[in-house]
Amino acid sequence: MLEPDRIRQIVRDAYVARQSGDKDALAKHFAPGATFRLAGDTSRLGNFPAGPADAVETVAALVAAVTFAALEPAQIVVDGQQAAIRYAVHAALVPSGHAFETEIADFLTFDDEGRITQLVEFADTGAIAHMAATGLL
Repeated sequence: MLEPDRIRQIVRDAYVARQSGDKDALAKHFAPGATFRLAGDTSRLGNFPAGPADAVETVAALVAAVTFAALEPAQIVVDGQQAAIRYAVHAALVPSGHAFETEIADFLTFDDEGRITQLVEFADTGAIAHMAATGLL
């Protein structure tokens, strides 16, 4: 079993890769077969990557669609092989450049090697649906 401090460091490293847009570095944090799912009502999100799907592919699509100029984990709670992360982000949509600030909560499950096997993300699906409906995405 991973130590809580090790999981916290893995989370920080993965979020640094996400903020920098480094898809390859981010992909290394996922176990083979890892899944991603955006929680909430995703029926109105258009082609916004929501899963459930392969985590590496879906997260790479998210990195391509939304850049993070600033990302600061506000809270990381570890329980066994799981972590809950709440973070604030200053984001911008690609290619429109529409910028916004929001908070996101991620729930991660890790394998014994410290790789993410499941990522469930809670984001403002209403705002995403609005951006999709108005052509910002």
